[in-house]
Amino acid sequence: MSFSATSMNVYLHHDHVLRATCQDEDGNWVESELDLDDFIGNDDGWFSWDSGNFSESAQDVRLEGYLLTAELPKRDGDYRERQGIDLNDR
Repeated sequence: MSFSATSMNVYLHHDHVLRATCQDEDGNWVESELDLDDFIGNDDGWFSWDSGNFSESAQDVRLEGYLLTAELPKRDGDYRERQGIDLNDR
């Protein structure tokens, strides 16, 4: 089941800690948090899963529904236009 189907009151804390009320296996709603820096990184200006510490280089980080967006720098130092990664993908 997707993250969006089992969560509500979703927001970002300090640009990288995802906080939400999530449904557990028994159907109970519990407060949860997850540090997205443990899972999402920056690969030449693109968000990438199975990496980490995206927030160290990201600018203007936002949560738009279940889409994490930011401006991320490329290897040459220029910033790529706003990128997004769907948190329902994992």
